[in-house]
Amino acid sequence: MITGLFLALFSIQVIAEEAPLTEEQQKYIAWAKSLWDKVDRQQGAIKLPGNVATLNVPQTFYYLNPKDTETVLTEIWGNPPGQKTLGMLFPAGTTPFDSETYGVTIEYEADGYVSDEDAEEIAHVQRGNLASGGMLRESQSTMRKQDAG
Repeated sequence: MITGLFLALFSIQVIAEEAPLTEEQQKYIAWAKSLWDKVDRQQGAIKLPGNVATLNVPQTFYYLNPKDTETVLTEIWGNPPGQKTLGMLFPAGTTPFDSETYGVTIEYEADGYVSDEDAEEIAHVQRGNLASGGMLRESQSTMRKQDAG
């Protein structure tokens, strides 16, 4: 019956005709429907928060913003609060209440970004060190000091 409750968002009448719902089941369905009705499902070109990227979400998926993602992760799935995301993707035609669905959180770390200008400067320095054997000599010198010390 739990699986039936997940599907209840879209088929309340079908389930009700199969068997009378308990008061607890009715409250769960009302709670789930109220949460689902508040979720802003988006498709198409989505600018992620902070303008870090634009997602082109096809008709086969939908995107949830960070606020709705927090609702899914904490209120629906029971995860601890505070996970920082840029949103979440779900397959179209599913809800976070479905027992066999999945969602993918979207996160971004700025670590490791090197501009093209900086990359060229680093490559130039490395080419110079390699050509002159500088890096190799420096490494050998360090090893000798460690062995002697």
